Amino acid sequence: MSLTRWTTVAIAVYPLNIKGLSIIVTLSATKMPTPMNIISAGAVTSVGMSLATTNAAIHAGLDNFQDTAFMNMGSPVIGAAIQYNAHPTLPNPTMRGHERLAAFVRMAIEECLLNAGINLPCQYPIPILLVLGEAERYGRTDELVTYCQQAYAALLSSAHQTPFYRAEVGCVGVIEALQAANKLLENDNTPFVLLVGVDSWLNVPDIQFAIEHERLISPENASGFIPSEGAAAILVANPDSIKHHTNVNPETQLRITGIGSAEEEAILYSDAPCYGKGLAKAIRQALDQAQLSLSDVMLELNDLTSEPYFFEETAYARSRLLRKSMPSGFARLQPANSTGNLGAAFGPLLLGLAWQSAQEQSIPHAPILISLSSSGEARGAIVATRI
Repeated sequence: MSLTRWTTVAIAVYPLNIKGLSIIVTLSATKMPTPMNIISAGAVTSVGMSLATTNAAIHAGLDNFQDTAFMNMGSPVIGAAIQYNAHPTLPNPTMRGHERLAAFVRMAIEECLLNAGINLPCQYPIPILLVLGEAERYGRTDELVTYCQQAYAALLSSAHQTPFYRAEVGCVGVIEALQAANKLLENDNTPFVLLVGVDSWLNVPDIQFAIEHERLISPENASGFIPSEGAAAILVANPDSIKHHTNVNPETQLRITGIGSAEEEAILYSDAPCYGKGLAKAIRQALDQAQLSLSDVMLELNDLTSEPYFFEETAYARSRLLRKSMPSGFARLQPANSTGNLGAAFGPLLLGLAWQSAQEQSIPHAPILISLSSSGEARGAIVATRI
């Protein structure tokens, strides 16, 4: 996979050549080329203004689904908006649109850096990889990127210049971002990389698009998804250099041991039946890279909403890979039941939830599988292990 879809966005005009990242690690049954740990995370969702509260709400089965101002065949669209105005301590609770989303990005990044023990404003540059929703889904996102740049710059020392990348690749974009981060971490002068996902389905073009394709839950469709919004950030690091920069507990980090990506020909909007071949290939690549089988996994997280297509795809993919029963104690977490459809923020959130569970020591020292499917061709999988 190449990084031709990644665009360099100047923040304080940093002279970094993106062509140096154009050749990404080839996925195979080998180990990760550069060791990579998740050392911190942060998130803002409709069920929590932090990662810890979001994680608690998801495990408690809570949600914040409410009627919105959008209408679908005479009935209000059910959505999961972040109740930003319910927190008067936050700056400018009347923000709207892209400025509002950028505020969530800042909150997620700030939580992530503080959880890593990095004092703000940050005194050294940390490259950021920003994953956004597909460009064709809601048009141009230049304004959102500009606001996100400003939000990130506010957390940095003015003396530093920081590389800032963007990609409009949707929920599976975290796979490409992890590969790019792995390449960046080969540089001894880059101990950390920030991966950030932000998205919102709660806007007129996206709601209209979802209604036209009968994808939303409604009185006439019990098998749709709940449109939502959110932002999530994770901080990845080369474990060989991390000890010189933070006081993070090594026992609560997550090691990324496998990354897989593939394409599915029978996409959601096609008439062809989907047999999970693309997702199965992505999961197999990640497991092979981690030198594991599916039956070794103890915890699985996914981006499944209530759409039958994705449930069927996941079932087919598992049947292609599973050769013996899952181990005793195996658990599966489906955060969309609480958060709704977070789009491009799903990948970083799922990794963040796994990291948060490690902080609370609620997961064993055993493999974790994360799987992601877009409405288009892209499929991805990640294998991580609590150290």
